[in-house]
Order: sequence, then C-alpha cells, then structure tokens
Amino acid sequence: MVFETINALRAYNPASLPVNNEVITVLSYYVRGIVGDSGGGEFYWDSTSTDADDGGMVIKMNVTAPAAAGRWKRPDNVTVNVRQFGARGDNTGDDASFIQKAMDYARVERIRRKVFFPNGTYRTSKVDITGVWAIQGESPVVVLQGLPNQDIFYWQFPGEANYKAPEDIFISDLTFYLNANNDVSQNFMRVGFEGERIGNCAVVMPGDIGQTFSNITVIAKADVNHTGINHRHCAFFFGGPPYKLTLSGKIEFRDIDYGLVVGATDRVPLLEPCKVTATNGATGTFTCTLIDPPPVDSNGDGIPDNLVKEVAILWDINETNIPELRRRRRYYLVNRTATTFQLSATSGGAPILFTDPGDLATMYTVPAGASTITFACDEWSSEHLVIRSHRVAFSVPNITQSIFGTFGCQSTRVSVRSLVFASNNGAFQPHTFTFSELYTEGPFDTAYMNNKEYALLEGEYINVGSGPRCRGAFGAYITIGTNHSKYGITAIDDQNKVVITGDNNYVQVDSQNKDTYIVDQGVGNVVQYARYDAGGDTTRFLSYLNRKSLNQQPGGAWPDYLLRGSADAPYQNDATLFFYGQAQMLFNAANIAYEYRYDDATLDMAGYLRWPVFPTALAIRKGLGSNSENLAINRFFPKSRWVLYAKVRSRVASGTDNMTIGVNKVSGTSGANFSRVTAVGTAWQVINVEVDHRATSDDFMAEFYVKGATAGLDFAYFMVVPFAGDTFTIRTNFGGNVLDMTGSGEPEGVVTAAPGSTYRRTDDVAVVHPRFFIKSSGTGNTGWLAL
Repeated sequence: MVFETINALRAYNPASLPVNNEVITVLSYYVRGIVGDSGGGEFYWDSTSTDADDGGMVIKMNVTAPAAAGRWKRPDNVTVNVRQFGARGDNTGDDASFIQKAMDYARVERIRRKVFFPNGTYRTSKVDITGVWAIQGESPVVVLQGLPNQDIFYWQFPGEANYKAPEDIFISDLTFYLNANNDVSQNFMRVGFEGERIGNCAVVMPGDIGQTFSNITVIAKADVNHTGINHRHCAFFFGGPPYKLTLSGKIEFRDIDYGLVVGATDRVPLLEPCKVTATNGATGTFTCTLIDPPPVDSNGDGIPDNLVKEVAILWDINETNIPELRRRRRYYLVNRTATTFQLSATSGGAPILFTDPGDLATMYTVPAGASTITFACDEWSSEHLVIRSHRVAFSVPNITQSIFGTFGCQSTRVSVRSLVFASNNGAFQPHTFTFSELYTEGPFDTAYMNNKEYALLEGEYINVGSGPRCRGAFGAYITIGTNHSKYGITAIDDQNKVVITGDNNYVQVDSQNKDTYIVDQGVGNVVQYARYDAGGDTTRFLSYLNRKSLNQQPGGAWPDYLLRGSADAPYQNDATLFFYGQAQMLFNAANIAYEYRYDDATLDMAGYLRWPVFPTALAIRKGLGSNSENLAINRFFPKSRWVLYAKVRSRVASGTDNMTIGVNKVSGTSGANFSRVTAVGTAWQVINVEVDHRATSDDFMAEFYVKGATAGLDFAYFMVVPFAGDTFTIRTNFGGNVLDMTGSGEPEGVVTAAPGSTYRRTDDVAVVHPRFFIKSSGTGNTGWLAL
C-alpha cells in the first residue's frame, strides 16, 4: 500500500486494522514531488504499540475505534533524518519544532544516534541539542538560518532540567546563518573573561569533556541594516573551559562580532557573573545588580555563589580601566551588603581605593579560585580556523597543552586574547600551547583602535611559529605577556607597537617603516628585529637586551628603540647605549612636560620632554635610571673614546639658539669636561660631542647635559656610540662609500667622496673641535657633517 504524505497516512481509516508487521510506503512527508523531500519511507504496523505520535518514527492513525493500540513505525536506524520529522529545509517556515523532535528522538534511545540534515536551508529558532552525540549535514552547504534574538544550537548546563555532560560529541558539515538584527546581550548573562558581553550565538555549549566540530561555517546575517559592532552576536560560546576540544577540517566564522569565546554564565553557579552597575572609587565600593536577590546559593551558606569569598574583576581593557586593580586577578570580598561590596588584596584587609573608570558597560565580577574552574582549556586541537570578526575573534582563558594549525583572522577591533584567569591550581594556567600560523590581519576600525590592545598572549612556554601581526589602526599594540616563549615573525606597522610584559621570551619583529615601536618591559627578553626600508636597504637583524635586563642600580639601556643608523646618528654596534628622555630621564626642574607624538616622522620616537624657557641653563640630572645625581664611569658610559649624541630642537620663536651638549665632571681624581656648542633651530636636530675618558680615574662622576643659551628646548634622546679602538668604524647601508679617510683640516669643500664616507682629522686640534666627519649628502666635496 502506498500513501502520498504523512498526513494521508494519519487519515487512513480502514474498515479493519492492518495486520501486525504489515508494511506500507509513504512517498513524501508533505506534497509528493517536492525536490529534496526525503521525509517519506517505509512503515510497519505494530499492533500492540501505544507510543505517542512523534511526527517522525511513530505515526498514529486518526481512526475512531479501536484507538487504544496500534501504530505505524519506521524501521529503526542509527541515523535520524530531520526531514522524516517534518523539517522542510526550504527557507520558509520555522523548522525548529520538527528539528527538535528529531533531536528528542535521538537522545532518548540508549544507542548513540546521529541527527542528519539533508541539503537545504532550515529556518529555525533555538534547538536544544542536549544529549545528542552526533549532528551532521549532508554537505557544508546545509544552512541553519537562525531567527531574530535566538541562539541556534543550545546544550543545557548543569542544573538545567535535561543536562547531560557533552562527552565525545561530534557536529559537522553545517553552515549557520546567525541572525544579527538586534543586540540581545542584555537577554543573556554571558561574559568573556576579558569583559566581552555576549548576545545570541550559533552554538552554546558548557565547558565539558570531548567536543569535536568539523567543517563548520558561521555567518552573521541580518534582515535589516546591520552595523556589525553593535549587536554582540557570537559564533561559539562555551560557559566554562572545555577539555579536549577538536576543530577539524575548516572552521570559519564570518562577519561575526565575537568568534570563539570561553566565558562565564549564570547557567554555571560557580562562574556566575555579577554585573557592576556603579562604582565609588573614593570609598572603594562596587554596586552589583545580581546580589539581591541572590541568584544561587548551592551550598546553603547564605552567600550567593557568584559572590563567594574571592572574586575577580573582569573588564575589556579597550573600553574601560581601573589602574589600581588588575583585571582577572583574585581579590577578597570585604564589607559586603545586599547590594554593594569592596575588594581587598588580603582576607579581611583594607578596601582598595581606586579611580572611577567611567564606562561600566563591560565590568563584571566572577568567582575566582581553584574551585571555580575544574579544568583548563586543555588538549585543544585546531586544524584550520578562520575568523572575520567585528569585536573580538578569539578570547580563551588558560589554554594548556594545545596546538593550533592555521589561524587566519581579519578583525575590525581585537584578534586574539589568550589569557590567564585566576586559579589556585597552577596546572590551570596557560602553558605549552602552539600556534603554527597566527595570521591576524587588522585592526580595521582605525578610529576606535587608536592606542588600544589588538592582541594579548599570556602564559608560559608558548610557541608561535608566525605572528601575530598588527597592520592597520594608529597606535594599536600587541601585548606579549608570556614567559619563556618563542615567537616567529611578529609584524607591525602604521605606528603600532609590540609591548612585551613577560620575561625570557624570544621575539622576532618585522616592521615596514621607522615609526614602529618595541616596548620591552620584561627581563631577559631577546628581540630580533628585521626592517625593510622602501629605499632598497637590505634586511638587518639585531638582537638586543632591554634596559630592565641590566642591573637596576646602575640603570642604563641597550637600544629600546632601534635606529637604523644615519649620518646624524650612526649606529655602531650592539654596545651602543640609547637613552630616551620621555621614558627614562629624571630632572631637577619644575614645569617639565611629557609630549607624545605618533605623527612626527622626523622624531624617531613616541614622545619627548619639553622644557619651557628658563632664565638659567638647565642640566639633565639623575640620568639613565641612576639613584644618584651623577653617573659613574664604566657604568653609564664607556671608559674609552666615544661620541655623545642628543636629538633636540629649540623653543625660540624663530631662528636658532646656541645649544651645548656635554659631559660635566662632578667629582673624581682625574677626568675632563667635554662640550660642544651648535646652533639649533626649531626643527629636530642631532647634536654631538666627542669624548675621551680612557685615562679617567675609576672614581670619576659626571653628568650628561644639554642646554640652550637663551630659550627652552625639546629633548628626545641621548645615544652613546663607543669607538672601536682608535678607528671610528661606522655601519652604513650606502654603496660606494669609503671608511676612515684621513687628512689635515676639515673636509668640507676639500675632500670629494660618496655619501656614507667617513673622514678623520690627523692634525693636532683641541678636543672641543670636531675630529670625525661623515659625508651626509651630495656627490662632490660638500655635505660633510661633523661628528
């Protein structure tokens, strides 16, 4: 017997009931001949069954009598086809109820069944996939079109009615169109550990053991004009850290606000966020919306689980900040009331007072400590992850013993946040994970990302084969907060920076112009620097130590900012000392001003010191990190022959001012003063003086100084270039130059040479006169510059 549709089978009302095990055929679920309708099939008559009609595997006839027993049943199969439960897949009505019936059937049976989606586009609101161990599309062109304000796939969390631990689940070959019409983040309490506030998601999962996703695409789409960064939708959100997460094949998220985020949610009591709605820094008080009534008190101690003894403050560093507190660090709750609390660094200690942050859009507390995270984001594996995001592509805490192949990221704002979340268990801290290719392209929101963090990597023993990259924006920066880690080419340009806050890292940096910056705040870091200049200069690699890797008592610095070498300030060797005033100079004068400039191509620095007009000469004291007013020989400058350079400009209204650069003896058995006067105008200029302290006594103390004759000055840096023996050798990138030419008198107008050539006077001159010269420009006998 053949029936055209499932409803035709239900309407079948024979004079007598079918014979037990009689087999019939249904041609299609709805209308015969619809392309792709695979909802029909064979059914057999079970004369004793009283099972409920589930719209797919069990069909009850609408007979008047007898109606107590007898059902049409499909032959059992480990693959459950959503079309056989009524899903149309034609992008018309909401298929959620039919898909949900297929999921319900797949999870109640003891055998692990697979829910199968034939090719098509399935419009659907939220589907509960809890307890379904395998979900697969016929091919990656299977589309699940989400509806407004809705998640698409949702797995219940511990404490919800039908929760099952998602162990060894498999979801593959699906494309999710996540509806991006509205910002519905206020409808959910989902927060990333860097303060990301999450709205509707393509997939929501608890942080449990064994989850595999293969060949998955998530694309944010909207029925109305979508501005992207306003709607806070997310591709994959995990409430708590998943263990053994596998991303196989190609996983791609496109036009999404948030890509993959591991965070906290009110569905997990031990990680329940508390929204901070007001702050009072003068009293150290926070106001939180979820304190009264308490949401969950699982152990009955009268304290809500989201405000236990210890909490961490979460915020997005790009949107708000509290300088006195460290985000994600554990603090103790003190003086807690029904709606407010204070934080202390110790149990029962004094409240921490702080500067009010202003914008509280992304500020939360979450419980902190070993009891809050039962395992880390451990044993992750990703083959090919591609994310194009508006806000944050990847935000995951405590990645451990994991490996990522290709991670391609185009981000409007933030690319990667691999971060530490507070725990008493050191095994839960991020360590020993690898990014083979961390290709981060962006940020593209140049206005927003000015001086904001584009990428954050924390942990220990991290290996990044290539990346991250920060190309775009204006002053954005990559934070390397790891220890004992290795980074391949970390590429920056367009005024961006690499900020190294960790220790003992090896970092290779590739930049495209001289206005890039490396800010090394750690100890024992080695940076290899590759520069590509438009003029065709060859690549130069330079390894250097940061000033903090030297003894802090004497201070000093190896080049924190790397100069390519020029006629004005020739780069000599790795022993060159470089001291930039904006960050390191201490002084004995009032009214000093810090000036930050990222748009001055002639400055070679991120900023400088500005000294206003003074009636008397002004000397720089307490230089170079010293704890005293003066500088000891063989600590801050070589006991040899060297040249002291300073980059300055005058504060005169017009014309020039005579500026003096020198080393002034303060005390010591023997040693001389050295100085030189140069006319300096209102443009940046490098001035210098030759110094010879080979015969200076060991107790010699001195000060470096620059001063104007009549006006104030702007000061960028000092650089000390030692001589290599008696011959002053200079590294240049010129061709055809001749080094160490000699003669009597000055070469200007006399000696013909190519740019980059050097000249040394051999006649007897006073030390205050120039002895060394470099050919700065021109092809004839002019263009010589005294060193």
